[in-house]
Amino acid sequence: HFFGTAEYFCGVMAFLRSLVAALWLLTLAFRQTGASKCPYYQTPGPMSPPVRAIYELQHPADCEAAKYVVFPSHPYGLGSMIHVWGAHMAIALSQHRVQVGQECIPPDHWPGEFHNPKLCGPRNCLLCVFDIVGCSVENLTRDARNYTTHGLDFRAVPSWWTAGVTAWRTVTTDYVLRMVRPFVLDYACQIRATLFGPEGVPRDTFLVHIRWGDKGSEMRLLPITSYVTAVAQLVDRHNLTKVNILVVTEDPTAWAAFQQAKRPSWRLVHMPAPHRRTNVLDVLALLYVGLEARFYVLTRGSNWSRMYDELRRSRTDYFCGNCTELVDLSPGEV
Repeated sequence: HFFGTAEYFCGVMAFLRSLVAALWLLTLAFRQTGASKCPYYQTPGPMSPPVRAIYELQHPADCEAAKYVVFPSHPYGLGSMIHVWGAHMAIALSQHRVQVGQECIPPDHWPGEFHNPKLCGPRNCLLCVFDIVGCSVENLTRDARNYTTHGLDFRAVPSWWTAGVTAWRTVTTDYVLRMVRPFVLDYACQIRATLFGPEGVPRDTFLVHIRWGDKGSEMRLLPITSYVTAVAQLVDRHNLTKVNILVVTEDPTAWAAFQQAKRPSWRLVHMPAPHRRTNVLDVLALLYVGLEARFYVLTRGSNWSRMYDELRRSRTDYFCGNCTELVDLSPGEV
């Protein structure tokens, strides 16, 4: 009569739980191994408490009953948009309100994938590629108690946050890049295979981000020798014999200069990066591929370099046990 007892039922349930857990682990292992898999893209690791707090606020159980804070658009580069969204998220958390309204910008400013109906359907702007909020402006009512408005703010942190602006940006960038839609990850995996082949990104790869172009109006542009010297010092310090470098830049002049100045034995990998306002898929793909590097040469006066650094610390170091190393060529400009 054991088969009908409570002990039998509990034993079966324990077995089923163990089986489900084993299948889940096998699924993760399958997704994180093999030449065609992209481990850092598909499984970003558990949410930290502040990332979890953002997720829960932005995805309330009842959008009709939630309260909102509405921010104006910030129609600049994607890196700047994500950082400003993070600052506004700090204000939303402090007010216990869902952040909406900043996700869209005029189509004539950004004519790329954000406004491609075939790719994004009814969604556009940040919501096309990032599932960052579970509600929408349509959930607002005319009742002033339902929502409030707020102006642009670039460096806000939550009222209870004590770790500074840079650490807060790391949290919010981690959240946004976790919420990317599946088609972006699939495309990033394709670009990874195109750039590095079926074997994937080699061990000890370098990521060099060179922000030239129009950035000279905001920060001091460094000569190409600064980037090459930084790589050479890391190579010599770690006695590396095989050097693979992913060079990310939207300026063809920078790419040509780096090719000419590098050491002959270095292997360079480069994908001509379209402007960050015209092809969101390509720039995001390069961002994700760069997360598999070990050494980073950046200028954090650039929002895109900051994002590489933020994701390096929140995601890559999580997987590799704090193995990465950063050379910031523009310290103090964060």
